[in-house]
Amino acid sequence: VRLLVLMGPIASGKSAVASRLRSTDCPVVDADQISHELQSDPRGSVGRRLVAEFGSEIVGADGMIDRARLGEIVFGDPSKLRALNKATHSPILQEIMRQTVVLMLKGHRQIALDIPLLAKFLVTSPRLLRLVLSGVVAVVVPPDVQLARLMSRNKLPEEEAKRRIETQMSGEKQRELADWVIENDGTLEDLEGRVAAFLRKQPHGRTMWEVVVLFFLALGGAVATAMVAGPLAGTGVLVGGTFIAAKL
Repeated sequence: VRLLVLMGPIASGKSAVASRLRSTDCPVVDADQISHELQSDPRGSVGRRLVAEFGSEIVGADGMIDRARLGEIVFGDPSKLRALNKATHSPILQEIMRQTVVLMLKGHRQIALDIPLLAKFLVTSPRLLRLVLSGVVAVVVPPDVQLARLMSRNKLPEEEAKRRIETQMSGEKQRELADWVIENDGTLEDLEGRVAAFLRKQPHGRTMWEVVVLFFLALGGAVATAMVAGPLAGTGVLVGGTFIAAKL
């Protein structure tokens, strides 16, 4: 099963790329969507934690968590942002893992992970992540286009839009971390064409069940190698075969 990290700065068009991937049988595990769903209901476990931490003022007139109000409270306040992360990160991670495993069990050969936090881990622990990832895809946009899109989409004044952009990892830094870059400096049709071109270059991938079969083949080869060349050589065949099967 191929696991692809999908990343891109705010207003880069990453959501449009994710939508296009979904339409081509490459499901996307969306951390922001998961976060939204877990945080929305104040009666849920995450919602109760947030109300206890930030008070009833974050509950909107409709009885749901007002994410815009919550964002205003934590934005620019490191201590409150840490409190928000402490309340949400563990449940979000558990749901990300659950959804990914379910998609694997359904037989998908390729899964995209839209998880902004992975960008930071690619900087701090690149080798560890690369062991389980098939690659990183970055959606990038020229800075002036990004600023204009954010101001128009979110109806923000220029200074506020710039401030939000500066709080995130830049597009150039994400470009450096990526194995593939999708440029979004044209129309939506241009972007869809570039996503299609990217997908055509990708290996077919294997289902989880095909990987399981390859694992047992590697296990058989390891046993045979151990009988001929010793247990150390057999272990090497097993580890190498399992790693190759998982990465295909």
